[in-house]
Amino acid sequence: MSLRFDHSSSYQILRSLGKGGMGEVLLAQEGVSGRLVALKRMRAELKDSAVLRERFLREARVTATLTHPSIIPVFNIYADQAIPYFTMPYVEGETLKKILKTAFEEEKIAEPKHPIGSSIMALTRIFLSVCEAIAYTHSKGILHRDLKPDNIIVGKYGEVLILDWGLADFIGQEETSFSELMGNYQNLTRPGKVPGTLNYLAPERAKGEQSTPLSDIYSLGVILYQILTLRLPFYRSSLRSFRKTMHLEKWINPTEIAPYRDISVHLSDIAKRCLQPIASDRFESVDDMIVELKKFIEGKPEWVLTSELDINCKQDWAFQENILFTKHLAITRSPEVMEWLQLMLSKDSFNGNIRVETEIYIQSHSVGMGLLFTTTEVNKRGILREGYTIWFNQSPMSCRLFYGSAEVMTVNDLDIPQNIALSLQIDKMDNHLYVYLNHTLICHYISLIPLPTTQIALVSYDNYFTVSNIRISLGSQNAMINCLAIPDAFLSNKNYSKALLEYRRIGNSFSGRMEGREALFRAGITLIKYATVQKKSSERERLYLFALDEFSKLRHTPGAPLEYLGKSLVYKETQEIEEEIKCLEICIRKYSKHPLFKMIVEQIMMRLHQTSSYKRIPAYHFALLALRHLPKLFTSSENKRIVTLLNQYLEPIPFFIHLDNQDKMTKYSDLSCQLAFWLAKPITLIEILENTPPLFILTNAFFGLLAMGFDHWVGENLHLCSDPVEAEKIQIACLGHKKGFPLAIQTYLTQFPGAKNASRALYYLLDQTILKNKIESLYSEELFELFIQNQQLAPLGVELLLLQNRWSAAEKLITYYHLEDLQDDSSVFYPLIGCWLCYKQSEAKAISYLKGAIDAPFPTSKLLLSYFLQGKITNKAWSQTALTWEKISLFRQLRLFFHCTGNQKKAKLYSNRIHKEIRSIHVKYHYP
Repeated sequence: MSLRFDHSSSYQILRSLGKGGMGEVLLAQEGVSGRLVALKRMRAELKDSAVLRERFLREARVTATLTHPSIIPVFNIYADQAIPYFTMPYVEGETLKKILKTAFEEEKIAEPKHPIGSSIMALTRIFLSVCEAIAYTHSKGILHRDLKPDNIIVGKYGEVLILDWGLADFIGQEETSFSELMGNYQNLTRPGKVPGTLNYLAPERAKGEQSTPLSDIYSLGVILYQILTLRLPFYRSSLRSFRKTMHLEKWINPTEIAPYRDISVHLSDIAKRCLQPIASDRFESVDDMIVELKKFIEGKPEWVLTSELDINCKQDWAFQENILFTKHLAITRSPEVMEWLQLMLSKDSFNGNIRVETEIYIQSHSVGMGLLFTTTEVNKRGILREGYTIWFNQSPMSCRLFYGSAEVMTVNDLDIPQNIALSLQIDKMDNHLYVYLNHTLICHYISLIPLPTTQIALVSYDNYFTVSNIRISLGSQNAMINCLAIPDAFLSNKNYSKALLEYRRIGNSFSGRMEGREALFRAGITLIKYATVQKKSSERERLYLFALDEFSKLRHTPGAPLEYLGKSLVYKETQEIEEEIKCLEICIRKYSKHPLFKMIVEQIMMRLHQTSSYKRIPAYHFALLALRHLPKLFTSSENKRIVTLLNQYLEPIPFFIHLDNQDKMTKYSDLSCQLAFWLAKPITLIEILENTPPLFILTNAFFGLLAMGFDHWVGENLHLCSDPVEAEKIQIACLGHKKGFPLAIQTYLTQFPGAKNASRALYYLLDQTILKNKIESLYSEELFELFIQNQQLAPLGVELLLLQNRWSAAEKLITYYHLEDLQDDSSVFYPLIGCWLCYKQSEAKAISYLKGAIDAPFPTSKLLLSYFLQGKITNKAWSQTALTWEKISLFRQLRLFFHCTGNQKKAKLYSNRIHKEIRSIHVKYHYP
């Protein structure tokens, strides 16, 4: 049979595919292209009804407006034919109804064979495609109104298509019943007095209410119930009886209907919510359904409420105190940056995946409040440094994520109503943190390693907020469990041997995949953690070496930055700060464009904040690394504060120039130059020179290199200095290293006579002459006059005169500045006065004077002699935490002190130690 509509094309009908209430679907072959199509034409006996004709064509037009992979498209519409029809693609496959029926029959004889029907996961993926298509149609303002397995076809190659849009209508459109549409065609089969199929019909539609997206959601719930159980949730004989008995319909849990099927509680809950008899109790939209379905498919946990924390119930909390939190102590040298925090720590700790839910209200004048996921017990130091804090501010509404005191993520200007209570949900799953406000995801953070056993804490600065009971749910795992979850659990429970074995197995099995690379990285982490619990140092060292080898396996893979990150973590544990910094700096230089680079940045930021609180030398190292390579880190308020504190508290270098009112990048470069000098890093100073900084920073770098004894390197780079006067002064300074400092000083005074030219170049030459004890011929009336006229040079003058035993001249200089009454321990003269008192009065008097210095965790170089004489500094312990220039400064003060006491043996001892420290810098950099 051929169906022609013009002279150019025709369709050859091959066979019937099925009949419906208004139309028949035929398999046809297109004459021109030869392709097979599904041709749907109106039933011949209905062709004379204008209303039904329009209704039939409306299906075609509505379907043609929808473009979605799971909605069958319309090729052509032929409305002007005697019997209207339209064509669609022909899809070979089975309807979902047939799949479910086959599975049902197979399970009755205990032989599930159907590849789709026997797998709830496969069926769920099909169902997800259907839901996504319906969500799309709803977004276009269209309802399907007849969703059922008959109208869903699954193709041979995984295609999922929704058929039969004959009852589709626009949202809010006034509905017409089939009885009205069919008119006098009483002999035709009618599905009911309202559009739809009875067993899939929402209760409100049976009552005659208008269709809504919630009605389609109900139908989707029926389909999902069938997928889970292979049975309908409710059996309805007729519309009339349904209207009478709908209030008697009871939900039966799918696991009771089909206990032999692997039914997820999560999917059962989704179906139950869809099938609520009251429409408002269902999902608000199909999009919300899709979110839950994806959580199941992606293996996200199902949550079970386990406990509630009442902030007014003391029994729920192990710790409720106001605590004084000291920040950046290593940078400020004294506890000047302190904050009072209100802290409430849960009595119980929670393993595995955790969901925290509560309602919060933050007043506009509140500083904010936060929830802390901490891994540190109450009685251990650093309770607020060992976990993640999610902090909320009200004006403007923002969410900030901290690791310890390091801000790792910020979400500003949230589009959330202010001055109302907010629903808060935080999910901790493996190494992921999800933060929801009012059921909207606002923050997703991925940690490098799984987040371990957790206690929940509430932290705040004030009381201008309210928090409802905090509900804690634990999450289970489902069939889509991540392959890393098992070793992660072993690691969390400190079963390091099993964790290592599993990580290595996964790493070898999935070497070309992200999971394999993560497994290799976590294997290294496991070895580090295993090493920390060993009692024998030899065993710890062995495990650390194994960890370095493990991280090396990541080289030449897409996870290459993790090699350097992992190795830096090893050196962090072994407290080899130079090696840790080296690993991170190499990574920055090699992989700044790599997708994993943000993890390196976060690690550097976290380490900067950690060390700034209690480890000064590492803090300086990380500050220098960040200032040089990651200046954008200092855009946040917390990180800006570190720069401010460094500028305020970093001890000035006498022969460095410091200028105010610098722009941001100049300030960073200036600070980098100072830190590089204090850390004795000449290579960094060379790199600063090569970046052509402002003149004052460039000359600072030159003098820093000279002070370290790298005069050859200065000569090689002196062409970078564009100012001839400054270049000449630097050349004279270089002359001191080659021909002797007394000669260089005489040359300087000849070329730049007068007190007004007593610049930092002269200061440097005098300082180096005294430091190296080349003072035999260094004295003249001209120099003494300079000491009198220039207070910056005066401290060097006092030291020089005391070392030369020119006691009268030294006393004259001290008396000129009235230093005999000076009690200021922050003055550069403070240790010099103590040394002078040894000669003028007695050693006991000098020690009594020097013992008046204040206590500080990290004393400045002016206080080192005082601390040493009080026994607060011991050579062995202190040398491990002191900077090279601080050691030199102490030895220099001790040399002068014992010289003034007459103990030349000890004076010579400390003179030799000065030279040894300077030589150690040269040895480190292989400088001749």
